[in-house]
Amino acid sequence: MAVVSPASDAALKAAESSAPAAGSSPAKETPAEPKSSVATVSASADAKNELPPETKPEPKPTAKPEESKPVAKSAPAKTVPKPEAKPEPFKGLASAVTLPDLPEKEGQPATDALSPLVLGPCNVDEKAPLVITLLGGETASRSTRQKFELQPRAGSPRDWDFVQAGGQAPVTIANLSVKDGNLIFQWTEEGVKPALAAKQLCNCALKLEAGSARQTVALRTAVQGPPLIVEIDKPGGGVKWNIGDLPLAKQLSIEITRLEEIKAHKQEPPKGPVTVGESMTVWTGPTEKIAPLGLKLATSATARAIEVKLVPQVKLEGQETSTYRKKEMQSLKTQVDTELPFLEQQIEQAKRAQPSRSNPVKAALDKKQIDDRKATLAVQRTQKLTVQEQLSYLVGWAETFRNTAKIHFRVYTQAGDAKIELLRTDEQPVEKSK
Repeated sequence: MAVVSPASDAALKAAESSAPAAGSSPAKETPAEPKSSVATVSASADAKNELPPETKPEPKPTAKPEESKPVAKSAPAKTVPKPEAKPEPFKGLASAVTLPDLPEKEGQPATDALSPLVLGPCNVDEKAPLVITLLGGETASRSTRQKFELQPRAGSPRDWDFVQAGGQAPVTIANLSVKDGNLIFQWTEEGVKPALAAKQLCNCALKLEAGSARQTVALRTAVQGPPLIVEIDKPGGGVKWNIGDLPLAKQLSIEITRLEEIKAHKQEPPKGPVTVGESMTVWTGPTEKIAPLGLKLATSATARAIEVKLVPQVKLEGQETSTYRKKEMQSLKTQVDTELPFLEQQIEQAKRAQPSRSNPVKAALDKKQIDDRKATLAVQRTQKLTVQEQLSYLVGWAETFRNTAKIHFRVYTQAGDAKIELLRTDEQPVEKSK
């Protein structure tokens, strides 16, 4: 039996299907086409018969909303620690205090003088160092041989002794201590006995130091006194202030702080303090160029008082300085008032004068003489007018400035680098003790 291969079997089936049926005309033989072409045509025909599929536009991809980036959180601001407040251990402690009064004479009862006196707050930690220095101890006393010292007490860092030295033996006249946050002063029995000498301790000051804190305390307060009322027609005018317990005059300074109703065009010596015992002069007048009145102020001091005497002076145009006398000024004014019209006549005559016309040489000399005379008379006229204005100012001073012209002063003593104010005539202090 013959074996038919699969390929031959396929060929036979193809031949059978392509052979014509019985009784039919033989079919025309169509040339065989490659399968690929048939497949292509058939696909094309099918494509023609079928409607093209509706092409929908591809949807554009929706742009995704941009993701908002998380806002970077700023780092929390670093809280800068506030600088610690500087300690103020002397807050509330006055720059000037008054010590308890001592008897005026030895043997008088001391009353409350021996009682402790709180000078003010002193809040320094017990373990912190506190330095207290006495200023002005060598110049406070009227005796050049005596001086005051402040000595720390051995074994007690918050106690000090005021010692008066220079006598037969040092004497502890007072104590100073810090207790319960207060600075306390107290006279001793020994301090009360030589009262007149011990009282001059008030011309000193205390300098306190604790860390960076500093405070200076004067041991006396300033006396409020009246100003000098300027009355040039009143002989021996001036002002005197009772202050008490003053050091020597050479340790005292006085200065003008303010003028009322007076224009100070010049001051001799220049503005600033002078030592008590010296004088100073304020020159005044209607204008800076016309300042004929000099208010000379002579100063002096005792153990208890300071005095300023007014010595009015006058400096008229073209004349030397002299003492002011009202009657003399009135007489001079009358004289000048009389001379001025006569001087005006002489000036007019000089203007009308003519040089010689006949002699040229003499004419030149005449012209020179006429011109020189005119110039001289003009100078005299200017000088007389100035003097007249000066005298009018001087004679009318009393009426113009009756009880309104005043001079204010300040008196102090220097204690180390501190100024201890003893007197002022202004209501407000000019300068605080440093």
